[in-house]
Amino acid sequence: MKHAIVLCGALWLSIAQAADIYQWVDESGRTHLSDVVPEKYKATAKRVDSRQFEPTPQQPAAAQALAARERELAAKAAAADAAGSAAQRGAAAATKPASAPAAPASSASNVTDCATLRQLYTQSQECFAPFRNTNGSLKQGAYDKCVEVPDPSLKCNLERFP
Repeated sequence: MKHAIVLCGALWLSIAQAADIYQWVDESGRTHLSDVVPEKYKATAKRVDSRQFEPTPQQPAAAQALAARERELAAKAAAADAAGSAAQRGAAAATKPASAPAAPASSASNVTDCATLRQLYTQSQECFAPFRNTNGSLKQGAYDKCVEVPDPSLKCNLERFP
């Protein structure tokens, strides 16, 4: 009895996949594809061979292999980013005390070297980071510890950098 139900289910699925698909154009010029054709378009509807859209047996296997490779590469990239971020945080903590303010704004305005401006801007953003609220506002005392350095991308004709 159990085998008969499975056999009937498999037969029904094969019939469902074998449904005819028809294509027709309505009076507005729109092309329609469906397994049910309205009465007024039955004379102009053409049957479409839907087997051309079915994947070959090799295509799903190739897609699964590609997805597995991409997941592996993404996992490696995430691990590398995490390791790099941890190393950067460690280096920043070793070179600068947490309570030290960023470089004074006056020195940032006098600097013309874009690399130095980017470095000062990054340090300023890192200093303000612990003071940021979820809505983007700053907590009280942020300007007591940090000095705001403007984004140098406009001055240096660069796109925003990370």
